Amino acid sequence: MGSTNASTPRARALADMLNSVLEKSEHSQRSIAKLMGYSHVTVGRWTRGEATPDDVTVATFLAHLGVVGEERDRILEVASAPDGGDWLTVGPGGVPSQLAGVMNLERNAVRLTNWSPLFVPGMLQTQAYARAIIARSARITDSEIDHLVTVRLGRQHAILRDDDPLKMTSFLGVPAIKGGIGGPDVMCGQLRYLVKASKFENIDLRALPVDGEWNGGLMGPFSLYESSGDGPTVLHVEHHRTGAFISDPSDVHAYQDNLVKDLRRLAYGPDETRELIKEELRKRENTT
Repeated sequence: MGSTNASTPRARALADMLNSVLEKSEHSQRSIAKLMGYSHVTVGRWTRGEATPDDVTVATFLAHLGVVGEERDRILEVASAPDGGDWLTVGPGGVPSQLAGVMNLERNAVRLTNWSPLFVPGMLQTQAYARAIIARSARITDSEIDHLVTVRLGRQHAILRDDDPLKMTSFLGVPAIKGGIGGPDVMCGQLRYLVKASKFENIDLRALPVDGEWNGGLMGPFSLYESSGDGPTVLHVEHHRTGAFISDPSDVHAYQDNLVKDLRRLAYGPDETRELIKEELRKRENTT
């Protein structure tokens, strides 16, 4: 029983989850450490993602805080995942742990590269577009939808529009630009925002056709988070009900140095992309 030294996506996601339940409780790090027989320094390392407590220790931590039910199960799922370069979260219970992991990567990254062939990625979505996707992605209440939309927009502002914004290269499939998510009005609003976002200094937006020869991007969307200093570059691959965080250097290299180069070679330049979006917007405005 105890913990292992770690600074991985799983460790940081678990740290966020432990912090969340601790903040909602009446305990401090010192008081919970005393109850468990650990020093507050050790508990502090858990909540900073510098060390990973094992699943038995996490279960004890949660028991002292009175965490039960689905929330306990979600946290223990992350705590008991393999301590390797990759780990998998499974929904719907895994969705919150995925979100925690992604938000942690966003906070620690200096550059984000993503590829989204069929829809506008979360960091570039308008409120209405995000709502249209979230409302159809899960059977949740209106208040839960409101909360998730607010979180998504808050992440955009914190990551892309603060004083030291994240630099982002976003490869966007032409079908995402020509799609109909949310209906005509929502798509027009989304296209207007893409034109605006394409002018931000920290955003490199490039459209890419998906109707030509085979390329690895046709396998599906992904995001690469590059950290400053000695932090690893982490690959996140998201699916309908599962998502994987991958930090194995050979796998990351295949995306970062090979696939991204292919996408850049096949994509339109930033100015061409902006004109393509404007042209699509004009067509839609002339038919509404």
